[in-house]
Amino acid sequence: MPTVSARRAATQARLADAAIAVFARKGVPGSTVEEICEEAGFTRGAFYSNFNSRDELCLAVLSRYAEKNLTALSSSLDFPNNGQEALRDRIHDIIALFSSTVGSDPTTVVAILEITLEATRNPRLREAYQHVEAAIAPALHTMVEQALRDHDVTTTISVTDLTEVTRAVFDSRVLAAMASGRKADIDRMTDQLTTMVLAFIRPAPSHVPRALAGNNTTGPARERGR
Repeated sequence: MPTVSARRAATQARLADAAIAVFARKGVPGSTVEEICEEAGFTRGAFYSNFNSRDELCLAVLSRYAEKNLTALSSSLDFPNNGQEALRDRIHDIIALFSSTVGSDPTTVVAILEITLEATRNPRLREAYQHVEAAIAPALHTMVEQALRDHDVTTTISVTDLTEVTRAVFDSRVLAAMASGRKADIDRMTDQLTTMVLAFIRPAPSHVPRALAGNNTTGPARERGR
């Protein structure tokens, strides 16, 4: 992958920030390259020297958002194993961290929702969206799986199902909380998601020594020995 100069990276970041602001106000279909350039303070030439199309810019926005969230999640999952009650509090804190973006950065949340919605209509953007999702999923799976092992717990469903269900419910509840405009709804969403995640987590099964397992003879085997 070619190295991007600091100046070029800064230009791309400003264009991405501008796109977030415009997408949040007007949606992706209602936004033009000219409006994004005006928001960023750049010319069309600056845009097309960094991105081939608006769809490619959408991909850059999605990728940056995903990387930011993965970094935040990675640091949040790195905490000591202090028992089940501490685990519950930590899961609550992690969900609250992401829920807080609804209040602290609603523009970005709305822009990501707009890009996601546009991906359902635009085949080219849909392919880019799937590419970002395919890149996120393995990293997310690995981080959650490692955290579960570190805290001697397991899940009643697959880690993939747990992460997908949690993300789906989170996205749905975020949209509802933003529509209501009430902070209490965000707090309730955090509590609900914490309860849901904990419902799928249980202590890891203890390892039974093989010698003891061999002495635990079942009924039919005993009958044969009589």
